[in-house]
Order: sequence, then structure tokens, then C-alpha cells
Amino acid sequence: MKDRILEKLSQKFKSSILAVEEFAASPTVYGTDLIITVKKSELISICEFLRDDSELQFDSLRDLLGVDQYRPEERYEVVYNVYSIQNNFRLFLKIRIEESDVKVRS
Repeated sequence: MKDRILEKLSQKFKSSILAVEEFAASPTVYGTDLIITVKKSELISICEFLRDDSELQFDSLRDLLGVDQYRPEERYEVVYNVYSIQNNFRLFLKIRIEESDVKVRS
């Protein structure tokens, strides 16, 4: 599923993907999670695509997190934990935010 998500997002939003990571909270139980950092300006379009794509169907927002990284640039991050019930797969979307512009369209 991870490869298919990345393939589809890269086809449509290649210039909006800033980073791709995998995170293993408990790899023996859950495997690894996919974390994709995207441009703040494209967040809504990417979320709508993930929701509306007939194969992916990310239809549930499970968590929404704010993170203060205490760094001089792009200090804050917002992390969206989205889930596809059909595919039994979760994905983390992350955006970075400047301290001077902390508003996010949702």
C-alpha cells in the first residue's frame, strides 16, 4: 500500500512532497508507518485526493497533532493521522509552519 500511495501522490503532487519517512513505533506488531511531509499550500488538495481516490479512500481523520520543534525556521508542525477503513491503512501527513504564519486552512 505504501508504494501505491507514493506512486499516486507523486503523479499528481510531485512538487508538493517535501519528505517521505517511515516510522516504526512497534514494528513487530504494527509494521512501519508512512509519514509524508507536504507543502502547507497543497494540504487541502492532497487530503481531498486521498479521500476521493477510489483505490485509496482515506476516509477517516484519526488524530490531529500540533508539534513545536523549537527551531528557528519552520518551528511548528501539524500532523494529520488519516486512515483508510477499506484498506486498513494509516498515513501521517505533516506540514511545517513558520512562527509568523500559524494559520492552517482546514
